[in-house]
Amino acid sequence: METSMKSRPSIGLTTLAMALTIISSILSTGAGGKEPDVNPTGTWKVTYTLDGKTQTYQPTLKLKQEGDKLTGTFTRRRGQQEIEMALEDVKLEASEISFTVSISGSGGATVVRKFHGKIAGDTIKEGTVKEIWNGEDRTSEHPLHWEAKRETTKSKDGTA
Repeated sequence: METSMKSRPSIGLTTLAMALTIISSILSTGAGGKEPDVNPTGTWKVTYTLDGKTQTYQPTLKLKQEGDKLTGTFTRRRGQQEIEMALEDVKLEASEISFTVSISGSGGATVVRKFHGKIAGDTIKEGTVKEIWNGEDRTSEHPLHWEAKRETTKSKDGTA
């Protein structure tokens, strides 16, 4: 009887050690132990839809993921001039991406656009834009939707 009592504590310690190893492994690989679901890095061509009509110009979204940090720029055209703006508040959670772009307009007006969308392969879809003009939310006045397609790089012979 003494033999079985002495072996019981070692089984408990072994189980505890295994549990701590598993917990430590989960914590060291991040929440849920998962790698990012998508790769956002690349150059994306953005298409807007306003009042059910697709806009003809296509701004460029450039994203770069380095470890846990996601950065990028948004380039749009005003007349013949291209304007590049740094992305603010860039977040990627699973396949959902969000970022903010601040635009200075004529006469000192400021427009802040808060983008949200879902990345699926080489497409960002279900994109919505919250638009704030001079601090006033005007999203309902200008319901703007967006999607983007990742540009593929072509080799010198023209193949992808």
